[in-house]
Amino acid sequence: MRKITLISFLMSLFLLAQAGGNLKTTSMKGKVTDRDGNALVGANVILLNSDKEVFTDFDGNFEFTDVPQQEEQKIKVKFISFLETTTSFLPSEQSNDNLEIHLRSK
Repeated sequence: MRKITLISFLMSLFLLAQAGGNLKTTSMKGKVTDRDGNALVGANVILLNSDKEVFTDFDGNFEFTDVPQQEEQKIKVKFISFLETTTSFLPSEQSNDNLEIHLRSK
């Protein structure tokens, strides 16, 4: 009886691992600017509920890779002398290249 239970348990773990391996991911790109459209260089961009954190480049651009699709994500953006902002988006293969985030000064 124990052998059957152990085999069932191991097969369940295997199936869960396979299902997790099939999770579709995408990349997500965006740009952080001030209200006048000027790029904010070095803004801190955090993908909440994950360990992903990046800084914007010289053009205000940022990118996250391996973002799970079909699961709402939240991004927090911080920059010195600007109000911190949080925004939500739903990742998909088609709509993740032009996320525009505008920060307001304090």
